[in-house]
Amino acid sequence: RGLAGERWNSWGLGEGGSLKDRVEVCNQNSIVGIIVESQKGIDALDEILTVEEIDFVFVAPTDLSADMGYHGEIRHPKVRS
Repeated sequence: RGLAGERWNSWGLGEGGSLKDRVEVCNQNSIVGIIVESQKGIDALDEILTVEEIDFVFVAPTDLSADMGYHGEIRHPKVRS
């Protein structure tokens, strides 16, 4: 995210607290997610999941199917496995 000149911080005008305070609150209330879009990502998933800061993983089925050579076949048995 950007810090200055954004809607979330009243365009840097300080309304609702200092920028420092607002960034701290945002950091405390943020989630971290990743999107796996390739076979390489699936292969590395066990290692990826060792990162404690990750809150969720989303496997993008259309991208994954294309990467595997099954364009748009998100229900293909190899894609689903």
